[in-house]
Amino acid sequence: AMSYVGGFLMLMHDEETSVAMMRVLNGNPKYIPGYWTTEAIAFATDAYVFLPLLEAHEPEVAKLLKEKFCIMPETYLQKWWVALCIQSLPFELGVVYLKHFFEGGYIFLFQFAIALHWHFKEKLLAAKDHAEVYSILRLERKVLQETPITEAVFAQALTYSFPDLDIDKARQTAYDTHLKARIERARQLAEEDDDLSDFDDEDEDDE
Repeated sequence: AMSYVGGFLMLMHDEETSVAMMRVLNGNPKYIPGYWTTEAIAFATDAYVFLPLLEAHEPEVAKLLKEKFCIMPETYLQKWWVALCIQSLPFELGVVYLKHFFEGGYIFLFQFAIALHWHFKEKLLAAKDHAEVYSILRLERKVLQETPITEAVFAQALTYSFPDLDIDKARQTAYDTHLKARIERARQLAEEDDDLSDFDDEDEDDE
């Protein structure tokens, strides 16, 4: 994802400027620090921060995804947020997306994501199975040909606001509720694997 963003920026800027912009995106708390890492805990956390925002603004779609299909935002938002929609939007709209993103930061990610759910609402509500839902949420080519993303989606995105959002508190709650136990368990298993590997190495040395 990082390479897509870097490549896209270099279509408009020289290498030095593009690298500087990438550093800002990856380091400034206004944007997406921690999204471009192996574990991407920051991304997963924000995906769960997004869930109640979606429930507030597009409750019918949120209920469908959560209750009928058991689909959580963490499983499909990568292309929208980590890759900044660059793989899905035509060049001119990709430029518009980045413009709004540089202005609005992570808040614009939330806004545009809700607008995409709004844009594809009819398709999502008519979807018959998980495969069809994911084809929509992953913005597959056929879906975009049938229901192209236009500037109207950007206009819709900018109508959403989150005046009551305390991002630090929301992120802590999202992490504690949805991710903490899973991550701690994964790290525990990794440590156990390392211990077993060390034990095997000791056995080989003894031989």
